[in-house]
Amino acid sequence: MKIVLDPPAAILAMRSGMTSHEADLPILVAAMEAQVDYLVTLNRRHFIDDPRVAERSGLQIGTPGDALHWVRGRLGASPAAPRP
Repeated sequence: MKIVLDPPAAILAMRSGMTSHEADLPILVAAMEAQVDYLVTLNRRHFIDDPRVAERSGLQIGTPGDALHWVRGRLGASPAAPRP
């Protein structure tokens, strides 16, 4: 895990328009700059439900459940069996 600061204003200005909600831009750009494997969020409206955000950023964006699925896939683990 790595904690990163908000990107400088000049970098944010260059990336303006990548999301429909500019208040979320620092989060998106920080993830891009940190070259993360995944951007995990519960913000469906501004990140997940707008596929252009993932396309523009080059990030794989999803919910915590999606991230668990992605990690299991990378580990070669089969999905957990449903509990009775």
